[in-house]
Amino acid sequence: MKTGVRVPHNGETVDAVELDFSVAGDGVIVISAEDGTLLEISHKILSVYRLEGKMDPQDGTPLYVVIGGSKIVKTMTKPVEVN
Repeated sequence: MKTGVRVPHNGETVDAVELDFSVAGDGVIVISAEDGTLLEISHKILSVYRLEGKMDPQDGTPLYVVIGGSKIVKTMTKPVEVN
């Protein structure tokens, strides 16, 4: 855990705590588009921050900022039928 960090949130920079974390699973999802294309996407989480003094107005739970990136690792298309 690292304190004294400032991160962007809703157009302002706020105090946050950087949290150590682990990821369950391999971070890969498969999206099926309506045109029959399957996209396999890999998502990598780089950082997790808990915002200091910021709570969800609906349930009072702390707010978090997650920094990461995604990339398409595989694209599979439905074979085109030839008449």
